[in-house]
Amino acid sequence: MKIFLKYCLPAIISFILVSCKNTEKAVTGDEPEVKSTYTMNELASGEAKIIGKIISIDDTRESEGPCAKAACQAKIIIQNLEKKGSLFQLNNIKDTIPVSFAFTLAPTTADLFPGMKTIYPGLKINDRFEAKIESRLAMNEQGVSYIIYHYRPLKKQVRYFKTEK
Repeated sequence: MKIFLKYCLPAIISFILVSCKNTEKAVTGDEPEVKSTYTMNELASGEAKIIGKIISIDDTRESEGPCAKAACQAKIIIQNLEKKGSLFQLNNIKDTIPVSFAFTLAPTTADLFPGMKTIYPGLKINDRFEAKIESRLAMNEQGVSYIIYHYRPLKKQVRYFKTEK
């Protein structure tokens, strides 16, 4: 019993005191701001990363907003489906599909998007581009609609032909 009182009881009391220590951290308003590290490689489940080509541009305008000033609707063909989320829907990759460009097909300007820091150069017919495309269920013929939020144009391909002398 003397051994228990001499060695074990102090060890048990020390253990209890140490384990009851307050482990909560003080929360202050000086937390560092988390900066966005968005890249084209990050995909949500309903998104895909594609290489596409503008086939035609629909000049129909909306009644207000940026799409009242510039075209937002186009038909594209997906030349390469590089990566897709688990819920991205595409019936046939060979089909021409109608898409909506959230930031218009025109170059972004302060007039169209006041305060916007990201700059998109705009796209024209036959331009190739890399984009994140989102599929959404819709009440249309295809049952799905497509929206492009982020894109970057690809350089035009230059073809060289050999000339015979």
